[in-house]
Amino acid sequence: MTKRNQSPEKRSAILGCLFSAHWAVGFIALTLYPLLFSLYMSTQSVTVTADGIVSSPIGLRNFSYALTLDIQFIMSLLEALKFTGIITPLVIILSFIIGLLLSQPIKARALFRGIYFFPVIIISGSLMSLLEDNGVFAIIDLEQSGVFRGLNQAGLGAFMEIVRFLVSNIFTVLWFSGVQILIYLSGMQKISGSLYEAASIDGASKWQSFWKITLPATAQFTLINIVYTVVTLATFTTNTVIEKIRQDMFGNMQFQGLGYASAMAWIYFIVILLMLGVFLMLTGFRPGRRSP
Repeated sequence: MTKRNQSPEKRSAILGCLFSAHWAVGFIALTLYPLLFSLYMSTQSVTVTADGIVSSPIGLRNFSYALTLDIQFIMSLLEALKFTGIITPLVIILSFIIGLLLSQPIKARALFRGIYFFPVIIISGSLMSLLEDNGVFAIIDLEQSGVFRGLNQAGLGAFMEIVRFLVSNIFTVLWFSGVQILIYLSGMQKISGSLYEAASIDGASKWQSFWKITLPATAQFTLINIVYTVVTLATFTTNTVIEKIRQDMFGNMQFQGLGYASAMAWIYFIVILLMLGVFLMLTGFRPGRRSP
């Protein structure tokens, strides 16, 4: 069959394959192969010598040691789960509220958008560590608050622990909310104003319009923000698990080195996937179901 006799659909399919071929080659060479190689390395005892990398198979001993005997890794994993599990809902809620406010016709709206997005531009693990070490993120001491002491005496100490965590991490929440705010903002701007006009004509209040129009229309953006937030927090350079993996990567002791680091990375990868699945299920996501 000559090129002239080919159908438009077939020509489009061929062009599509050609345009995506470079991505496929890059994905296989730079992502899939290193990923599978790290899985292979996780079952090896790897040492770096003057002659190169020497490995010997040890099965699942790296995984077993990491999950049962490496207390530092287990504690780092639990700390990372706690931090990501609590910060993620706060980032999503705060981003939605700020995005909703910035979607309103207020003065200097572009300035406020730039202010909230500015931390995303300068964000880095070393910068955050420097700010934390200098106490920049500590804004109030709740122990000196009369309200805090009163709630403790009333038996609400557990509630105040949550409040304490929120206050001490408010800057962290704001720091990681820039991209999510823009995603919510772009989603809200795509909602047709005629929907709100029709709801107003039917007698719906602004509160009812929010629940019936705004919230369902931004559900798909919530899913995107959840995935982005969990991945960002779980892989940020100051994450305790990342620091543990980096620390043991080039160690020379038993259960250290590239093989053991690969095993810890795969365990953490599976844990992140499970956490992500829990968040998506809590938001009502079901595979194959269309977003409202």
